[in-house]
Amino acid sequence: MGYDLLDGILEDRPGQCSQIHHFSILHHISNSINRYTFHSSVVMRNYQHILALVFAVKEINKNAHLLPNVTLGFRIYDSYYSAHWTLHNAMRLTYTPERFVPNYICSIRNILSAVIGGLDSQTSLHAASILDSYKIPQVLIYGSAPVRDSKTPGHFFYMLTPQETLQHAGILSLVLHFEWIWIGVIVMDDENGERIAQAVLPLFSRHGICSAFLVRIQDTSEANEAVFLWGINISRKIMESQANVVVMYGESFTVQFLWFFPYLTALEGNMQNKQKGKVWILTVQMEPISFHYQRTWDTEMLHGALAFSIHSRNPAGFETFVERRNPFSTTEDGFIREFWQHAFGCTFPNAGVSEKDICTGQEKLNSLPGTFFEMGTTGHSYSIYNAVYTVAHALHAMSSPRQKLSTVMERWVCIQSASLMIPMISIRKIFGQI
Repeated sequence: MGYDLLDGILEDRPGQCSQIHHFSILHHISNSINRYTFHSSVVMRNYQHILALVFAVKEINKNAHLLPNVTLGFRIYDSYYSAHWTLHNAMRLTYTPERFVPNYICSIRNILSAVIGGLDSQTSLHAASILDSYKIPQVLIYGSAPVRDSKTPGHFFYMLTPQETLQHAGILSLVLHFEWIWIGVIVMDDENGERIAQAVLPLFSRHGICSAFLVRIQDTSEANEAVFLWGINISRKIMESQANVVVMYGESFTVQFLWFFPYLTALEGNMQNKQKGKVWILTVQMEPISFHYQRTWDTEMLHGALAFSIHSRNPAGFETFVERRNPFSTTEDGFIREFWQHAFGCTFPNAGVSEKDICTGQEKLNSLPGTFFEMGTTGHSYSIYNAVYTVAHALHAMSSPRQKLSTVMERWVCIQSASLMIPMISIRKIFGQI
């Protein structure tokens, strides 16, 4: 039975009296139009996150022993890295989406059960300001719970990854092992970045590690002269520093900022290759992503970088599921054509398009660079896969005759207790050898 990935509405199983439970994933599928470039950009690597979500839902709906007579459905919304759109979409989740009337839900079948948070802390925090009013939990697939005001009521966050303090300790152990005592630190220019800076800088100092610089990276959303001048100053400060080790606490999209360093140096008129000679240590939240226009860009500056990563494995059948993606079968996938065109640099048949640029559908996903797409399940995709199963097992426990839970608080405790598969943090090398 088919379904549309764009809407994520799964049909009932034939011959059964079914109830549809919905959950949502707030995700960065594409970038806003002016993020660093003046045309639309798609985070192609995130397409695997969507596939992992769909694959998990399909598995659960076929499992007669998990949530029998219940069909899981989902909706996917893009945050656009914007508080405005995150809040807007959170409201669409909690109200009837077709009419968008606040505080009214006209359907008794489409029950919102949980939300899988975004890849950055701010998306989850903004969404929580709406979702918490309705006691709707968020399952977080990255890092630590977002920073919240002490006066704000407790948010319904449930973690699928280890606490961030363990990552701080891991980075400290790594730096001490190699006796790197003069390092640079980069954080995001937001509340979460400030909290990280206040935690790690004293920790490093107590162990004899000195910080040559602390750089705060803005979450820029437009490409203009001010942004480029700011980027040039940041890259100069980092690359001219005597510190040969740089620890970067970023978000999932932050690596694409680093790809600009060689070009910002060129814009400044300094053609010396200052990008070499730095050892980069990247946190678990960061992914080595590139946009389609960065296909031929120089990535040498991160060759041999050390990155903390979430443990992952390939669920049985997932790779085959990925390989069978067909860009001409859009009835089941509302994202694939956009992804396909950007990933392979082609266009689907249309008037005025030269024949050499036509997408044939014979292009191979395994031919794409790792910064575009990976055939093996990434740590973030695996966390999304686990998040779906966490919600499913929680709902299953709630519907068990032996566990009739009466209060909202009790209902969602099950999500936390059902999270038995806690991904571990490991260290990997990216882009070549050290």
